[in-house]
Amino acid sequence: MKTPEMNKDFGPQFTSDQLNQSLSDAQYESTTDSILNIKKGEFAYFEKTNQIETLFPMVIRQRADTVTDLVTPADNSKTVYTITHQLRELDSSTGDMKPSQSQSTACLEKIAGACGTADTIATMSLPDLTKTLQTLKTLTPNLPPNFGAFAGHFNDLSWKSIVKQAQQATSGTSGITWTYHNLVKTYSTAPTPSLVSMRSDCGGRKNPCATPMKTIQVTFDEVDWTSEQYPVKYSYNLVFSAEAPFFAAQLASCGSTTIPYQNQRIAILQCESIKDFTVGHD
Repeated sequence: MKTPEMNKDFGPQFTSDQLNQSLSDAQYESTTDSILNIKKGEFAYFEKTNQIETLFPMVIRQRADTVTDLVTPADNSKTVYTITHQLRELDSSTGDMKPSQSQSTACLEKIAGACGTADTIATMSLPDLTKTLQTLKTLTPNLPPNFGAFAGHFNDLSWKSIVKQAQQATSGTSGITWTYHNLVKTYSTAPTPSLVSMRSDCGGRKNPCATPMKTIQVTFDEVDWTSEQYPVKYSYNLVFSAEAPFFAAQLASCGSTTIPYQNQRIAILQCESIKDFTVGHD
C-alpha cells in the first residue's frame, strides 16, 4: 500500500502573538465592567468533562470558587481578594471524586505598583496592563492516566494557560514544532446556565434569564508536527461573556483531538464550562 501523503494544509496560519492578542481582547471585553464590581460572595461553579468518541461525557472535576473576603486599605490603592476553591476531582485509582479545599489571593490595583508583582489581577490606571487580567494559583490537577499525554495537553483550558502554552511552543522550549491556524473571533449568544436560571435574581444578571447571554467566541487550531509520524491537530473553542461575574467570564473552553488506540485513532473532547454563578453583595 502506498504511504499516505502528509496533510500540510491546515488553513490560514497565524502567530502566537496574534492568539495572545485575540484571547486577551476577548477576556478584556468580557471583564472590563465586572472587574470593577467584584464583591464578597461572588461565586462561580465549573465542571470539567472528558468525552471519548460518542460516549457520554464523564465529569472529571468540579470546582466552586467563592470570594470569601476582600480588603481595601485606607488609601484605596488596591483591593485584595481571598478566593476559596472547593474541588472534587476524579481519582483514577478508585473511580471516586476526591474532595479538597484551598485558598488563593488576587489583587486589583487602583494605583500602579500597589499590588506588587505576584498577586496582581489587573492594573486599572495603565490601559496596556489592564489586558493582563489573570487569576492566580489556579488548580491544574493531573488528568486520568488513560488519556495519556495527548489529553494532558488540555490540562488547563484557561485562556491564559493556552497563551502561555503557545508562547512556549513557538519559542522552541517545548521540543515540539507547532503551528497555529484558523483563528476566528465571533460575537454570538448562549443560553443562561440552567442552575443560574433557577436563582431568583438570575445570578445577578441585568437581563432576564430567558434572554440569551451575549458572548465572544474565539476558535482556532493548533498543529503538532513533531510528536508523531503525521501532524496532530488540536482544536479549541473558548467562549466569554460580559454578562457573567468576573470569575465566571470565561463561560466555556473546549479542546479536541484524536489519539492513537489499537491501530486506529479515536476522538477525545475535553471541556470546562460554567454551570452556576452569582454576583457578590455589599
